[in-house]
Amino acid sequence: MNEDVKKYIHEGIHFSNELMDAIEEISQKYQEHISMSMEIGHFDDLDKVMMDLSRTLIKYTYLIRDFQEEKRGLETISE
Repeated sequence: MNEDVKKYIHEGIHFSNELMDAIEEISQKYQEHISMSMEIGHFDDLDKVMMDLSRTLIKYTYLIRDFQEEKRGLETISE
């Protein structure tokens, strides 16, 4: 696997992980506000978007990892 592909895979996984960590950190920081907003119905749309984003980031991470495995497999075959 060439260095550009390794860098792409590495950065993709880190991108997804950092974004998930940031969402979690901010959610914890504002947990009281979020809880109150959920109780009064002001958080419904944002909650849906955040859940969709989280699911999409998880899928993205799997996509990148699958790409990594595919590249490893191709590398093994060519040897």
